[in-house]
Amino acid sequence: MDEDMRTQIEALRALGERTGGGLFWIADVSAMGSLTPQARRAAAAHEFADVRDVLRGSAVVGASFTTRVVATLLIRAVRSLEPHKIRPVAFVETEAEARVFLKAYRRHGAGVAAAP
Repeated sequence: MDEDMRTQIEALRALGERTGGGLFWIADVSAMGSLTPQARRAAAAHEFADVRDVLRGSAVVGASFTTRVVATLLIRAVRSLEPHKIRPVAFVETEAEARVFLKAYRRHGAGVAAAP
């Protein structure tokens, strides 16, 4: 899981560099097992702060109850320490719900024009 998390973060970093930032991310974690301590550390590591800066909003599809709880606690902790570092995150059941959330957020909250 640690390597999976690092691979995702590296892909986001590369996309951010290529596009100049402003990414909206849908992560389908429905096939994911438990969130290991190593993966939590990788997600929270300061070395990935630049990736948080390019994300404008995220939707997580199919997360287990435990994963949602752990991720929500991590998000709240970071938000309390550095509120400008966390962008909106929605936990949803389907990709369609994820797209609806991100489309609405792009239109109303992100200050980024939505694609027609």
